Amino acid sequence: MSDFLNQFTFVFLLFPFLSLVIGIVSYLYFRKFFIAPMVIVFLSFILSLTIYDMSFLILATLYTLLSIAAALLTKFGLYCARD
Repeated sequence: MSDFLNQFTFVFLLFPFLSLVIGIVSYLYFRKFFIAPMVIVFLSFILSLTIYDMSFLILATLYTLLSIAAALLTKFGLYCARD
């Protein structure tokens, strides 16, 4: 049961939070919103090959969309704060 809870915690709580953080930080550092999704896709593919199975790529798509949304919201927030 604890192994299931560990994987559940990583897949549904930690990975979405990390994709949000990576999206925000990568936009603030690089000023490009497409860097974070590329990193998320690459890391998710490596994780699906090594730790999880290929069905993890379905969730990886959601993590990628989440990082795009975080980067674009950061871009919009900085644009509004500038005005």
